[in-house]
Amino acid sequence: MKATALTSAQIDPLMRAAGYSKSGNAWRGCGGSTSVTREAVELRDLNGDGRPEALVVADGTECFGAAGTGFQLLRPVPGGWKIMTDQTGVATFLTTRGADGYPDLEIGGPGFCFPVTHWIGTEYRVVRFAYEGKACKPPG
Repeated sequence: MKATALTSAQIDPLMRAAGYSKSGNAWRGCGGSTSVTREAVELRDLNGDGRPEALVVADGTECFGAAGTGFQLLRPVPGGWKIMTDQTGVATFLTTRGADGYPDLEIGGPGFCFPVTHWIGTEYRVVRFAYEGKACKPPG
């Protein structure tokens, strides 16, 4: 995804919807331990409806453990933004699609078997596990 420069009027409601609060020029999450800049927000029309969704990426082991990163994926709704998923790990958009044309997401992190989530119209739900495009079984 290519980062898009957003104005304060655009970024403020998006970041609030993602669960962040403003502190000076930074947005803070995870009880204040994570700082996110507007450069960490990427916009892309994921389902081809002409309205871009937003991916907000934050880093920090205090909040995200060994993965060291997390994200919120939001979609535009009348009057603002709504979280589609809030995850620890790295978002990888796949070619397979769920309801309304939204791409499946692989949630990467440490290890060798990652959850793949599928949009069912109301939420992203884990439907399988994969590593490098091949099915796997998570440990435990």
